[in-house]
Amino acid sequence: MELQRLLISEENEVLPFSIHKYSSSSSTYTPENILDDKPKDQSSRWSSNTISPPQFLILKLERPAIVKFILFGKYEKTHVCNLKRFKVFGGIREDDNFIELLDSGLKNDSIPESFPLRYTVNQHSYPCLFIKIVPIQSWGPIFNFSIWHISLMGITKPEIIQPSILWQEQFREKEAIRLCLKHFRQHNYIEIYELLQKKTLIKLENEILTNLHDILVSSGNFVMAESIIDKAIHDDLFNLWIDTQLPHPQWTHLAVSDNIASSQSYGQCQIDEFNQLSSKSSSCTLGSPTSLSLMESNELEGKHENRDNNEGESLDQNKSSSSLASLHQSLKQPQPRGGHQMVMDTTHQCIYLFGGWNGQQNLSDFWHIDVSSPNERWTLLSKNTELDGGPSPRSCHKMVLDQSSRHIFVLGRYLERELRDDVEKIKGDFYMYNLDTKRWILITDDTAAMGGPGLCFDHQMVIDQENNTIYVFGGHSIYSSSYSQGYSTTILYINSV
Repeated sequence: MELQRLLISEENEVLPFSIHKYSSSSSTYTPENILDDKPKDQSSRWSSNTISPPQFLILKLERPAIVKFILFGKYEKTHVCNLKRFKVFGGIREDDNFIELLDSGLKNDSIPESFPLRYTVNQHSYPCLFIKIVPIQSWGPIFNFSIWHISLMGITKPEIIQPSILWQEQFREKEAIRLCLKHFRQHNYIEIYELLQKKTLIKLENEILTNLHDILVSSGNFVMAESIIDKAIHDDLFNLWIDTQLPHPQWTHLAVSDNIASSQSYGQCQIDEFNQLSSKSSSCTLGSPTSLSLMESNELEGKHENRDNNEGESLDQNKSSSSLASLHQSLKQPQPRGGHQMVMDTTHQCIYLFGGWNGQQNLSDFWHIDVSSPNERWTLLSKNTELDGGPSPRSCHKMVLDQSSRHIFVLGRYLERELRDDVEKIKGDFYMYNLDTKRWILITDDTAAMGGPGLCFDHQMVIDQENNTIYVFGGHSIYSSSYSQGYSTTILYINSV
């Protein structure tokens, strides 16, 4: 393969290996299949018979080597069993605790991929005789793991390998002594600890940690311990550890009225918001049971036809929707909705919410909440922005905030099918809201006439505040099912709005 030839240099060579051990296999999809690269053969792969961990393949090289690259061959088409995430480990002995050489994933395509492996420890080459591949996630979450082909590349020159093996043996011995030192200190066998450290000249850890242990554990000086930690933070000693940590989200309800929080339908809406998010549609439903079932089909199909077909619903339903809207306005909190937009003013810790669809009609209410306030209550800035010179009722629009100028920009909206024959209705307007003067300004009533996108919805929009530029891409237009064009616009701010 061309990719293999590019990776093989005067130093690197293909490393022959055999299948040493594996967790499971499915039917005829045995591990030996990965020894041959047959991208057109759907059966030429190893497949686990379950996704329950641990699933693994252990490869044994013909002789110890510095393994520098691993190459994954693939099937000629995308496949749900391809590895979305995997890890690779290696070691010189099977009974060793292998070290992690790689944590990565494959693209779900037909192009072979190669990855550089970690092959040094403490700036010394790390030889391996065994390579362990651990699948973690496939592209189809409920499908078994499959590997189509594996190729390893590295160095086998004796003049490089033998010193590396010798160093690794010494490294293992030092690590064993460190574990003994740690055990003796934890159990307060101080005399043995000091004697072993003096005899071997091996340090248990960085001097900062030893100093911290003496001050905190032995002396109980908490003030001095905090100063040591502060200095370590200032010297960026924790950065490497911090970079390896995964985020841990913690969700908190904001300003939920007691009357609403006790409502079963509202609680269900909160759950459905997460269950029914779709990458195909921005109509993330938060509604009553009636409106929720309507928007469910919209999201599952990635379309808005159901919404058009329900424009002529009964008067009773409209009254119900109006009553619900009145209830939430009286409670000083936005009513449940989908297809709305929110932006965050991080300087003042304020969130702004505009528009959306409540299952019966587009909305044009404009809300604000100060999340830094201990009360965290919503404030209604406008019941109907259209009456205040702002955007008409809408959903599936996009909104961005420029913090330096304190301006909010609104672009796009979903347009019902029966209105698309009206030339005036199909124009794309572009609005700006000044947070200081609390006034709307219409930048243009027809973005297409200014060389921008036509009326669109479910697009994406971001702002580059340093260069006063807004970027718009994708979405749906009223003329076609998808938009693949990108636009940018430089904003010339008007200070006296």
